[in-house]
Amino acid sequence: MSRKDPRNSEEKKNGPDSGLLTAGAASLFLLAGAIGLVLVPVGNVTRVLGIAVLFAVQYTVIVLLTRSRNEEDKSAGDEIFTPEIDEKLLSLEDAGKLLGGSLRLKDMYRLVVARTSEIVPLQDPVLLVFDDSGAIVQRVTGQSGTDLSPGQEKIATKAAKDGRVFLDQADEAFGYFAGLTLTEKGKAFASLCGRISGELSYPDRTKLLLEAVAQRIAPVLAASLSFDKKAADALVDHLTWLPNAKAFDLVLENRIAEAKRFKEASPLIVMAVDLKDFNEINSRFGHHTGDRALAFAAEVIRDQLRKMDLVARTSADEFLAVLPGAKQNTAGTIIERIAGEFARKSLTLDDGEKLTIGINFGSAAFGPGRDTPEDLVKAARLDRDGQKPPRSNQVLRFPTKHSN
Repeated sequence: MSRKDPRNSEEKKNGPDSGLLTAGAASLFLLAGAIGLVLVPVGNVTRVLGIAVLFAVQYTVIVLLTRSRNEEDKSAGDEIFTPEIDEKLLSLEDAGKLLGGSLRLKDMYRLVVARTSEIVPLQDPVLLVFDDSGAIVQRVTGQSGTDLSPGQEKIATKAAKDGRVFLDQADEAFGYFAGLTLTEKGKAFASLCGRISGELSYPDRTKLLLEAVAQRIAPVLAASLSFDKKAADALVDHLTWLPNAKAFDLVLENRIAEAKRFKEASPLIVMAVDLKDFNEINSRFGHHTGDRALAFAAEVIRDQLRKMDLVARTSADEFLAVLPGAKQNTAGTIIERIAGEFARKSLTLDDGEKLTIGINFGSAAFGPGRDTPEDLVKAARLDRDGQKPPRSNQVLRFPTKHSN
């Protein structure tokens, strides 16, 4: 980055501005001339014309000085964006067009940080992501794991609400705390913050660079955020907010690969659950109640599983769970715990009455003949269906006064 700046030379930083001195001297000279015309005995017309000429000359001097200063400012501003800087900024745009919609946010963050460090040397950069209210909902840190202090978060959040980049000097040891507020359609969605160490000779220029970089990386990171959201939406069941069948398949494949690799040291159970008489719930109480029953069942099952387990809604009223490291006795304990919760809890309907929901269980352990995702899930479903009675009658409705 070029350091030559006539506006910020040591003489101009430490001494008075020559332009202002020139304008001041011209004003004093012209003022003295005007006073002289008033005092010297000349005709009124001559005096008026002389004063008018003096003021016209003063106005011309001020205009020329202003124009010169503006041209100097423009020249100095253009000097910031050298061909090398322009090339690096364009490379950010190219990266966005090429990869913006196909990289996860964390991966794009690493790429952006690597590219921006060549333009603005941000140290320990942290990406803050905001929701529509301006609250921080996500953060991405670098390899050092360095995070922002509460005070720095406050600065970044306020700057994001104002829609501006910032460059605040903390102290000589820390240097500057800088932030690139990233906007989309006029609204801030993220801020890339970090430290710039040392003393900046031209902080105003650095701030201009921050603004230029923010404009280039905003669409890139916005596209990656959108990519993340689409990926999350593709793996989530939006009725129960559990993972869906696709997510379950991905997890089960990984768990089976571990079980094959570590054998007895990595047992694995798949559990299959569905609601008893779910079709009857829909026909008697409507699909709205059926949806509520599914959400209720999802919450009960999830709350009784271990942290390492995963449960997904894979079809209408079916839930499949992966229990890594579990043997049949562990699966039996988990099933008893879930069944107990369903017996104790009931779903409150819109009219205040209670609906007790019954469930069917089945499970299968990884082993010979059950060493693929398809075979293991099929075995769990067969175990569940084999335990169903010919006619279930577990959907019970109790009047409110008898619900306790």
